[in-house]
Amino acid sequence: MDPLLLGTSAGLERNCTVLFSHLTALCGTKPAGEPHNPLQVHLRVDDGHRDTALQHIKVLYDVAVRHNPRTSVTVVPLAPLEYYETPNRNTNSREGHKLPLFTASLMTPNCGFNPVYKGVAVGGTFDRLHGGHKLLLTTALLHATQVLRIGVTVSTMLTTKIHADLIEPFEVRCAAVTKFAHLLRPDLGLEVAGIADRAGGADSDPSLEALVVSPETVGALPSINTARLSVGLKPLECVLVPYVGVCDDEESRVSSTNIRKRLCELST
Repeated sequence: MDPLLLGTSAGLERNCTVLFSHLTALCGTKPAGEPHNPLQVHLRVDDGHRDTALQHIKVLYDVAVRHNPRTSVTVVPLAPLEYYETPNRNTNSREGHKLPLFTASLMTPNCGFNPVYKGVAVGGTFDRLHGGHKLLLTTALLHATQVLRIGVTVSTMLTTKIHADLIEPFEVRCAAVTKFAHLLRPDLGLEVAGIADRAGGADSDPSLEALVVSPETVGALPSINTARLSVGLKPLECVLVPYVGVCDDEESRVSSTNIRKRLCELST
């Protein structure tokens, strides 16, 4: 399926309308895309600014959830062509096209990237990679200039989760976040590792400068920073990412738990 092409200069409302109409034309009210083969949206960030990119990406994932909670979309932010050096373009091998992806060389204060960090960490279960995960990972990818460390919760830590038997195997979840990160930032160093506690090693890693968190995981940061200070490390900066979906309605917010609940309902 060809990607949908959008540009931020068209405005938030226009892009939301175009995406919703596109999804409806493809599938009506049925889910569009699949978790392992999502519909791609190529978003040209016309002013080259990170805040503009993330604002649009967030609402586009919101639209996908509004269309159908099981609609699977991946938004790929693209740098303005005038910012990009053609000989150094990265290749998206999946589609065979050269895409002007954001790279560390473009992530400067003059281009609207402030602050950025050499080492960034983000963690989660990442079961059935959805729009909330993708916004979280995209935010991390657009803050890191050298290395992104993704912590994936190991299976032994998930036994108390709702419908834990439906959670994807650890290897599948690691493969999904790796594929997504390489799609958006093939220039970035990537470390994907299992985590067995809330800190996930962020409390003792001297290479990290920032932690990307959701409203659900931000509570772990104070204890992580306390532990870092106790061993002479600088505290991590906090990058908070909002939920995707209707944030004041737990059932409407996109989450792996809600996805598993719906899968269970469909099977009965």
